[in-house]
Amino acid sequence: MTRIFLLFVSLVLFACASPTKMLEKGQNDRAFNQYVRQLSGKKSLPKTADVQGLETAFRRANEFDLAIADSLRSNGGEALWPTINALDRNIQARQRVLRPLLPVQSKEGYTAQFSFVEKIDSLESESRERAAEHLYNMAEFTLAQARSYNRLSAREAYGYLSDLKKNYFSDWRDTEALLAEALELGTTRFLVTEQGTGYYASQFFTTLRSQGAITNTPSFWHTFDFQEQSNRQYDYVIYLQLNNIFSGSENRTESNTTVTKDLEIRVDVVKDSSGNVIERTPVYEKISATITEVRIEKDAWASLYVQVVDLQTGAEVAGDNLEIFNNFDQTWVTISGDERALDSKPFCTGFGIPSAPSDWSMIWDLAYTMKGRLGRFWWTYGENL
Repeated sequence: MTRIFLLFVSLVLFACASPTKMLEKGQNDRAFNQYVRQLSGKKSLPKTADVQGLETAFRRANEFDLAIADSLRSNGGEALWPTINALDRNIQARQRVLRPLLPVQSKEGYTAQFSFVEKIDSLESESRERAAEHLYNMAEFTLAQARSYNRLSAREAYGYLSDLKKNYFSDWRDTEALLAEALELGTTRFLVTEQGTGYYASQFFTTLRSQGAITNTPSFWHTFDFQEQSNRQYDYVIYLQLNNIFSGSENRTESNTTVTKDLEIRVDVVKDSSGNVIERTPVYEKISATITEVRIEKDAWASLYVQVVDLQTGAEVAGDNLEIFNNFDQTWVTISGDERALDSKPFCTGFGIPSAPSDWSMIWDLAYTMKGRLGRFWWTYGENL
């Protein structure tokens, strides 16, 4: 039954992947790629139906892309050039894939006829340059706005320039210089100050920094300093005020339960002179087992006030009091004595000597938990700064 089901699923999947079905649905590019994969992997000549299917898929896909590109070209909008170039690249890539397969013939003697867009390289080169020019102009326009202290415009300009460099030309005009300027204008700089006294506070902040509690969560556009740099102008200051931090002492509770039982170890038998058993006397041994439960508890907690202040206006843009708790509670169960005295054996837990984590470990756990809280705080309040 399982084999029949798997065969059925395979047939269904094959039918869904049939290039003929794709053509019927107007999925010309998918059909073309599927025909190319099938024909490329065959050592023998294909069927005429497959060769004609490849013909149809190639023709339809090229005609569709070319018609849309021509329509957009006639529209004349500069913002359309990236889309036109994408269509040109589609045609170019499709023809590049097909050429090594030519001529495509079937085993029945049918030879496919393909109509190539011969000027596609020049069309693609032109649309690539026009698209790059459009992106460059948009970057210059948004950078002009960014120079009036508009960070979002600088980030938008950076996006245009990155697109230009990655997808069109790596060395177009002054792209590198404008990228550097956009990055500079779009970056928000934060100074982080830590306030709190005592050994635990120092350890807590050191652990937070080592885990990247602030610096690993924000966006590409945020930079952070924990020490003020004299040659750097900051936009915001983040105050981390540790109001309370505490690691309690270990609380230990121990209980012992002893179970005693008479265990039959043998039976003494008395026989008469004929060898018949006339008396049976069971012999018992008193055994005992002790179940020891040791419960260890230890608490730690911290309260951190986070405040973000705009250094230009002096206004608080975000603030929240983050309280976290670390509660250690574990019970060790062990058995001593003869376990045969127990009607049911308890589940033994805990390994090694029963003890609570050290203060250092408790503070580390607090800092790790606070890292998550700070991350949520930042994505709520600081992501768009």
